[in-house]
Amino acid sequence: MEEHEIYMKVPVKLWEFQLVNTENYTIETLHGAIKKIIIDSGDFQKRRTNLKADMTDYNMMHHDAFRIVAQNVEHLIKKWVFENTPGQLHMQINHSSCWGASYSKNDYAVKHSHFPALFSYIYYVQASEDSAPLYFPAEPGTYYKPTSGTGIIFPGWVEHEVPAHETSDERIAVVGNLEGTIVPNRL
Repeated sequence: MEEHEIYMKVPVKLWEFQLVNTENYTIETLHGAIKKIIIDSGDFQKRRTNLKADMTDYNMMHHDAFRIVAQNVEHLIKKWVFENTPGQLHMQINHSSCWGASYSKNDYAVKHSHFPALFSYIYYVQASEDSAPLYFPAEPGTYYKPTSGTGIIFPGWVEHEVPAHETSDERIAVVGNLEGTIVPNRL
């Protein structure tokens, strides 16, 4: 078998989203709960992952606040698939694929993707004007500026990184992956 590598420029959609108050949480209490869980977890991963920042366990879905973020993202993706494709999305939230991250001064993330995840997301619980951006290095290169209360959804195969966080203000986020397939409505 021969392997050939080619580089193609293909359009990639990124979706920005915001959460709304729920029956059990306002955005402020949701953010407070997530922040506390992430801070209390410390650096569970000991910087052995692509994140060179404090990172929780990969399985945070047993926390109500994390589950709310993940379920909202799943709903948004299913709605988009329904409105924009001739198929249905059979998707599952992988319970071992939702985590929290807290970036302090000089923390960063090396270039990586979340393949084989179908979609990945990052929801920013806390970000300041000076927070490190999310960077998608594929030509021509795209920076996404995080703001508190917003999130971004992108295909799981898309490479991304976070340059060094240069401020002392913490950059706190919920990150996750969704797995699934899109099945045609008719065969």
